[in-house]
Amino acid sequence: MASRELRKFAQITLNVLKKQRFVDYLPTILIGREVQVVEGIPHGTRHRVAIQRFIKNSGLKNDEFFFGVRSGRNEVTVGHHRRSEVSFMRIVRSRAGYAIAPLSKCKWWTLED
Repeated sequence: MASRELRKFAQITLNVLKKQRFVDYLPTILIGREVQVVEGIPHGTRHRVAIQRFIKNSGLKNDEFFFGVRSGRNEVTVGHHRRSEVSFMRIVRSRAGYAIAPLSKCKWWTLED
């Protein structure tokens, strides 16, 4: 079940998406009050792969943080990562607008070595 904090982060991410082109959204990590945007992703590299590499290479995988990443053509996955647990939500774009929905599992998310 998504925490209140994750719902709040999802809403903030949705506000960002509404202000910019969907395809321009870059993987984002929030640690405390610090926002890190993963830039310089090589062409052809999926953003969901790039954010996980960034987390591993930055030594963040044992930290608590929130993240947002474009995970599909019309979808952004947001999550709250804690050492022993990760909860997810997704933001879906359709012709009717945007919707935030719970996501019980995220098959592609793994920070294993």
